[in-house]
Amino acid sequence: MPLPIFLHVPKTAGSSIRTLLTLNYPAEQVVSVYDYESMWTITQAAAASGRSFQLVQGHLGWGVHLWMGIADPWYFTFMRDPLARHLSDVAHAVRNRTHSLHGLLNAPGVRATSWADTGGLYLYYRNPVTQLFADTTFDREVGEADCLKALERVRQCRFVGLQEAFDASVLVLARKLGWAHPIYELRNTSGAEPRQQPTPDEALEIRRHLPFDKRIYEASQELFEAACRPYGAQLAEATEQYRELQATRGEAPDTTARKGYLVGDPLPDPGLNEAQVPADSPLGRWMEACRSGPTW
Repeated sequence: MPLPIFLHVPKTAGSSIRTLLTLNYPAEQVVSVYDYESMWTITQAAAASGRSFQLVQGHLGWGVHLWMGIADPWYFTFMRDPLARHLSDVAHAVRNRTHSLHGLLNAPGVRATSWADTGGLYLYYRNPVTQLFADTTFDREVGEADCLKALERVRQCRFVGLQEAFDASVLVLARKLGWAHPIYELRNTSGAEPRQQPTPDEALEIRRHLPFDKRIYEASQELFEAACRPYGAQLAEATEQYRELQATRGEAPDTTARKGYLVGDPLPDPGLNEAQVPADSPLGRWMEACRSGPTW
């Protein structure tokens, strides 16, 4: 049976996705990695432990299945528009005192609301998604060959969702993996402080350092559209109802929503949300199909 592996690209709604992982997998059977530095140690220890697990998730590099001896990996990931993802990623570094670039981005004279020059100054902000999937470990500039390698690996993922189409992405993913509980809890670690949007010139400068990530995002859009196409109007109707349900629920209290959710942390009873969905409705029928088992 395939083993799901969630490759969490930073700032793509990962905390909300993790709530679904908690709802659908026993925490003790999930291998979680929350920083790239510990990836090798944690995955190797899990592989050597002999214990069974149902899911591997976190900030991982493509190819973790080879290190862990997973014969049939079922990779899935989420992508986001490179400019929006960049702004969110830099904002995270500005807020998070443990981030390696926190001090530099908060230095006197740095305009922490546009950050248009970060790609020129720091390798980490130049095509970071390409770097993750090409496994360059952020130690050099990426080129055309790296982009092609990253594109090939993204296309090998069994599902690619989009942050901009999050509700539809979650529903398709739940259908493929047979999740009994497909209603996520919203967790947004981006913070509530207002952000100044970049000017057109600043946006152009930021995108200048993300050309390969742009190609990966465009390919991801095509993959997502292909994944949705077989469901047609059924998915569209279920997504509309799902979106309306989430709008009535709102977000968790600020102190909960902003701290970043980890798999296994407490969550409300999922039955409370599911009870609001009539069985004979587009979303109710979709959820029943999810419960019938994975379609892979």
